[in-house]
Amino acid sequence: MPVREAVRRLVALRAFISLPNRAVQVPEFSPETVRDLCRVRLGIEGLATLWAAENATPKLVKLLRKLLRREIECAGKSDFSGVLGANRAFHFVIYEAAGSETLLPCIEMLWLQIGPYFGVLNGHPSLGRYLYEHERIIERLEEQDGPGAKAAISRHITMAAEDIIASWPKHASATHSGAQQSNEPASSDIDGFVATAKSGRREA
Repeated sequence: MPVREAVRRLVALRAFISLPNRAVQVPEFSPETVRDLCRVRLGIEGLATLWAAENATPKLVKLLRKLLRREIECAGKSDFSGVLGANRAFHFVIYEAAGSETLLPCIEMLWLQIGPYFGVLNGHPSLGRYLYEHERIIERLEEQDGPGAKAAISRHITMAAEDIIASWPKHASATHSGAQQSNEPASSDIDGFVATAKSGRREA
C-alpha cells in the first residue's frame, strides 16, 4: 500500500489527525477518550476472549505461554519496545482464536487509537502486574472458562486505562521540559515476576 494511502487510512481510523499543512499527528491526549476506548474495548475484546476460551486448545495455550516468556525476558532487560511487541502479539493470538472475521478488524482499529498512549507506561510500577494478569488469562483459557477469561481480560484493560490516565500528566510535564524518562522499571514487581517465572512457581 502506498504511504499516502496508508496515512489516509490511519486518519480515517482516527489513529492520526490531519493538520491544515497536510501533516498528521497523534490526537492530543484526553482522559475522556481513553475512558471511552476502554469501555468499547471491554465489550469487544471481552467478547473475543470469551469466544477464544470456548475454542481454546493446548496449542493456543502453549503459544501464549511462549509469548509471556518473551514478555518476561524483555521486561528483565528493560526492553520496553520488546514488551509492547510481545504484549500485542499475546492479545491478538487470543482475539484471532475467537474465530470472528468481524470482531478482529474492530479490535485492530481500537488498538490503533489506544496504541500511542501505551508509551506512558514505560517504567510504570504496574508493569509486573500486567504480566501476572497475562498468566491469569492463560489459566482461564486453559480451563476453557469463558466468563473467567472475559473477567480477567476486562481487569487487565481497565487497569491499563487507569494507569495511562494517572501517568499522563507526569509524562506530559517531562516531555515539555525535555526531561529524559528512565528505561529502568520503577518497581520490583517485574523483578518478582521474572524470579517467579524462572523458578516455575505461580501465584494462586
